[in-house]
Amino acid sequence: MLKPRTILAALILGGLLAATAAAAHPDLGERITHVTSQIAANPENPSLWIRRGRLFRDNREWERALADVDHALELDPGIEAAQLLRVAVLVQLDRPGEALAGADRYLDQHADDPEALVLHARALVALGQPRTAAADLDAAIRRMEHPAIDLLVERARTLAAGEGGDLDAALKSLDEAAGLVGPVISLRLEAVRLAHAAGRDDLALPRLDDLIEVTPSPARLLGMRGAMLCGAGRLDEGAASFERALGAILALAPAPGCARVRPRCERGSSAPSSPQKPGSSRRTRPSKP
Repeated sequence: MLKPRTILAALILGGLLAATAAAAHPDLGERITHVTSQIAANPENPSLWIRRGRLFRDNREWERALADVDHALELDPGIEAAQLLRVAVLVQLDRPGEALAGADRYLDQHADDPEALVLHARALVALGQPRTAAADLDAAIRRMEHPAIDLLVERARTLAAGEGGDLDAALKSLDEAAGLVGPVISLRLEAVRLAHAAGRDDLALPRLDDLIEVTPSPARLLGMRGAMLCGAGRLDEGAASFERALGAILALAPAPGCARVRPRCERGSSAPSSPQKPGSSRRTRPSKP
């Protein structure tokens, strides 16, 4: 059974990571309103409809994005940017058959276009053809001078996807990507996740240990290691990793909340007390006679 201090370490780690993981989505409302006013003044300009369609896409309003792109294509069916944007929106709307057909038409004219190849691959993944999709992603990445890290990760996930997934090929692709763009932590961490998801902790843990050794603030990775080990029934080793994670957190420059937590953790308290507001004092209600 895990000790209360170890459970506390896991809870504190999870809370801190959840707090730092939140990211604000940019507010696109004002920009959409501005372009809408431009469309009202010049409704026959297809570029404005495309511009607003992109904003709707960025705001994850897929149906409205598609309506704007379709209107732009009604005004000018030859606008290639609108054709490609339409494919991207259809992928997000989970209409892969239409997306694939649109990507095929576009690639007939622009066989080396990397964005079209990526969208073609995503449609194929949605249609249950990850092996063919991985070949498309390979072709797209070869044509990019500086491929995005997310795309390199997507290729690895595609290689590992499905019942016939090739974990070895996925890990090799991540290792090769690291050689191309440098030892990016997200690539190395993805290899750990893929190996663990495939039930290959014999591959995941050594990679994770190597990553912990070179990471200046390894609390999150140590917490991941603890959860992985506990999930495999290796409770003592998992507890030790959680303890190390807690130590890594407390070694950081303490925020006000951490300053209150540290003494209680060191005493092995099961949980920190509720913080008081600055300047407040806790009064004890007199007992009734």
